[in-house]
Amino acid sequence: MTRLVWFRNDLRIIDNTALFNACQNQHVKIIAVYIATPIQWQEHHISVHQIAFIHDNLIKLQHGLAELGIPLIYQQCDDCSASLDWLREFCQKEKISEVFFNRQYELNELRGDQQLKYIIGDKVAIHGFDDSVLLSPGSVLNVNNDMYKVFTPFSHAFIKQLIKTEVCSLPTPKMRSSGGISINPISPYLNDVYKSDAFPPGEKIALVKLRKFCRENVKNYQKTRDIPAIKGTSCLSPYLAVGVLSPRQCFNRLRTEHPNLLENRDGAFIWLNELIWREFYRHLIVAHPFLCKNKPFIGWTERIKWKNDEAMLLAWQQGLTGYPIVDADMRQLNKTG
Repeated sequence: MTRLVWFRNDLRIIDNTALFNACQNQHVKIIAVYIATPIQWQEHHISVHQIAFIHDNLIKLQHGLAELGIPLIYQQCDDCSASLDWLREFCQKEKISEVFFNRQYELNELRGDQQLKYIIGDKVAIHGFDDSVLLSPGSVLNVNNDMYKVFTPFSHAFIKQLIKTEVCSLPTPKMRSSGGISINPISPYLNDVYKSDAFPPGEKIALVKLRKFCRENVKNYQKTRDIPAIKGTSCLSPYLAVGVLSPRQCFNRLRTEHPNLLENRDGAFIWLNELIWREFYRHLIVAHPFLCKNKPFIGWTERIKWKNDEAMLLAWQQGLTGYPIVDADMRQLNKTG
């Protein structure tokens, strides 16, 4: 029996639901794969900084998996459709009996996940998990059994549901009985190298940053987060975006350091609400897939007449508008990605 774990936006070993479940039998052979789609990334305007960040975290992940006796196979394909075709051929070649993956909620990815069983075939068991959210999309609904359209009532309902739900972080899977393995390093897929000292790769560093923020900085978060001149935010968004950190790890560390966060409503609660904003958007795109097609949530806003001034757009992109706060934001964004 050989099981396959398909990594996407979940580039970590600790608290990875698909990986943990695949590894329950210590004697089963596990193969991990990651399929990069640089062409599709460019079409979706993913920054070169984020692409480089993904690569650096893949290297960390590959080393960590090798210590557990799990090889990570890296493959490049043009898009989601080509990825599924490659996956089908790989499963046939390696005689894969089960595929484990963590669900994604963007429209193309969600459709791909739904097609996976038909593409791979009935002989391969498919196991999908809601890993990148605290509560599964569709589990927080209003009295009409519909998805909320306004954040505040969604947040109130979400917290009530969260209190009643067991949200535990999963441990590192045990090493395979065959022991650790050597690796074939993943080559860079960018001609230029983009490094950011602010966001070093790897889940170990990310967990240290999370712990430090929750212990030392989050208590003043409601005051410091809106002051650009100081580092008042968590700076954890890049790690959450590519799944180096999970929202469960964030929530559990937060309530470990601040067990009364729901009663005190201080900085810790404000940061929890920021995590819930993240959940809100994921729940929304599942309930309203058109949001993934650059369509507005409120239909009449499509009729707004926007200025089409290339010079003004370029000035904004380069941080040269003459408005200091806007220019500072854009220059930082261009620097860090």
